Amino acid sequence: MACEWSKAMGEEGLCEEVIEAILKMGFKRKASFAHAFVDSNVFEDWLTRFKLKLVSFKDLDDAEWLTSPTCGDLRAFWKKSSGEELPAPASAKHLPLLGSLSLPAKFGAADREALLKVFESNYPGAALTPETTPFLPYLQTIRSQCQQKSWAWVAWRRILSEAALWGVQSRKAGTKKRDLTEVLAEAAGLCGEEWDLDMGGSPHRIFQILCTRAHAYALCGGGHLQNWLTYTHKFISHYSRKYGAGWRAPNPTEAEDADREVLTEVFKQVLRDGVSLDTALDCVVREDFFRHYLGPRPRLVQKALPGLEEDVVVKKPKRRLPQPLTDGKKQRDNQGKGKLTGEPKQRAQSQCFAFKKTGKCAFGADCKFQHAE
Repeated sequence: MACEWSKAMGEEGLCEEVIEAILKMGFKRKASFAHAFVDSNVFEDWLTRFKLKLVSFKDLDDAEWLTSPTCGDLRAFWKKSSGEELPAPASAKHLPLLGSLSLPAKFGAADREALLKVFESNYPGAALTPETTPFLPYLQTIRSQCQQKSWAWVAWRRILSEAALWGVQSRKAGTKKRDLTEVLAEAAGLCGEEWDLDMGGSPHRIFQILCTRAHAYALCGGGHLQNWLTYTHKFISHYSRKYGAGWRAPNPTEAEDADREVLTEVFKQVLRDGVSLDTALDCVVREDFFRHYLGPRPRLVQKALPGLEEDVVVKKPKRRLPQPLTDGKKQRDNQGKGKLTGEPKQRAQSQCFAFKKTGKCAFGADCKFQHAE
């Protein structure tokens, strides 16, 4: 067997001095030599010590020895004996695409159904509706965060539910023609959808968005569902609060900024203090972090610009006075304006019906109507 072992080392290009030194060290067969080194670091340390066993290489320093052809033959022989493959030269065909190393594993509909089954067993009383069921690409993003423990806030426009996705796709289909590659990428879950319309200031719509996020984290194991829903209800109660005159509630953009600040504080506590996600959520709700970011805003009052009142004079329409009745005619004066001439005409006085009918009046001379005969 020793002869076969020596012959195998000679076929790999090892010189006689190296073969004799290996045999003197006790390596009588291939298996003992292959499994004596658990990894390449241990083998490199052995090569440094093995130089002292060779008379021809004693005078070389470590750098020259480790880069010598003899060390190269020894490395190739050890890797071949231990079953390891030599590193192949990189080619453009085998190079990974940009960003493929950081992307999570493919997450399909079957994986989501498995998560939904676990969710139903963990939360029997929770009902998932199309308005609060996370869309597949968004669920994959949250699943990647939970697996890698790399927590990050996601913008509201990218938190899509199944119902919201249907609305977005129907609007896209009605406005423009879609390319085949876009349809195939969307079917494979490779495109990131987002809201294409203004979300408005409806608390109900924002509540659905935050509930979709809560269900996504609960599905992927990122905290308990009850803690996320408590966070959501506390946020909506601050956002929909009514204020008196001179003050207003925050708009949707300010509310989204507030959610980013509070949730970033949650993730900081998890990464910095080493607490669980449930503990961090309970802390921000108990300490009421929302009051710092969702407080009332002063209502702006429109005022006139300086000097505007002096330049612009509002003229009131003149009231037209009733003209007296006259029997004269209009005449033009020297300035071309018309004026009335003659004496004022007396208005006709109404007759007394009692005097006209019976010839008598109870008021006599004091009657204000005319007694005509």
